[in-house]
Amino acid sequence: MLSRVARSFVKQQSILYRCVATSSNNANAAQPAATGDVRRYPHDAPERDFVNFPPLRVPEQTGKVRIGLVPDEWFKAMYDKTGVCGPYILFWGAVATMLSKEIFVYWADTAEQIVFLTSVIAISKLYGKQLGEYLDREADKANKAQVADLENQTQEINEKIQANQALETLPEANQLIHAAKREAVDLQLEASFRQRLAQVHQEVKRRLDYQVAVQGVYKRVEREQAINYILGQVNKSIGPAQEKESFQTGLNTLKALSKKYANTI
Repeated sequence: MLSRVARSFVKQQSILYRCVATSSNNANAAQPAATGDVRRYPHDAPERDFVNFPPLRVPEQTGKVRIGLVPDEWFKAMYDKTGVCGPYILFWGAVATMLSKEIFVYWADTAEQIVFLTSVIAISKLYGKQLGEYLDREADKANKAQVADLENQTQEINEKIQANQALETLPEANQLIHAAKREAVDLQLEASFRQRLAQVHQEVKRRLDYQVAVQGVYKRVEREQAINYILGQVNKSIGPAQEKESFQTGLNTLKALSKKYANTI
């Protein structure tokens, strides 16, 4: 019910509403913001209807003014009721009423105020455009700087988001890394085991070779001792006569052999 009443009130705009909200005929007037371009503020209720009641967008450029300070839309809003001269009569009549009824008392500094107001209006008429362009350029510079800063911050945030997204695969990568490290440790243990096994083999072989060498030395010494003992005993058992007889027998054998093989040499 309240929404229908408010909607009918918006459709039937009064003179006061048209004076305050500016006319839609002016290109610089405040226009409702587009539905997709509405910024929701913290004080906006979640159930607010932005489609039927969009917020007004403040214009960047001012519209036409009358008498140096009164918006032209206020005059046009009164044309239907008072005619073209009505707003001027209302303005100057209000000034005359305030002076005659001493609502506004003319004082010593009133002339200065009038001169100051006239000077402000004259300066705004003569140099307002140049001053506005200068302020617009400065505002554009500040706006571009803020936009550039916002873009840089957005880029940094996007980079952080990408880095965090890359970290999402970190558990799987850690599993692969741990598996690779575990396999490398197993290979190192296997290599160390084989190296120590080879050292044990070399040590056992060296000791066995030592035992074989010791046994060989024992046998050689025993053989030499046995040969020396036998030769000693044989030499002791042979007398001078047997030695001379053996020498003569050997000499005869050599002579026989020399005769037998004399023609073959």
